[in-house]
Amino acid sequence: MRTMRLAKLFSTDKCQHLEPQLVMKGDEVLMNYGSHPNDYLLVEYGFFLDRNESDAVYLDDIMCQDLSVDDKEALRSHGYYG
Repeated sequence: MRTMRLAKLFSTDKCQHLEPQLVMKGDEVLMNYGSHPNDYLLVEYGFFLDRNESDAVYLDDIMCQDLSVDDKEALRSHGYYG
């Protein structure tokens, strides 16, 4: 039976820890892709989730085209645009 060594990466706010782990042929290996919206998961990894709490719809391109210059400046001055 063929074995291989993988490393588990544990993250904390301050550092990351690498722990070697022995994986046997036929063992399930899990990956955490992190919290991303479905469009990112699809483009980067080739899949999306039916239920995804991190999913989002960005309306900037649709909504911003109707804003006047004054509206954009008002939003920008409050840190909401640009």
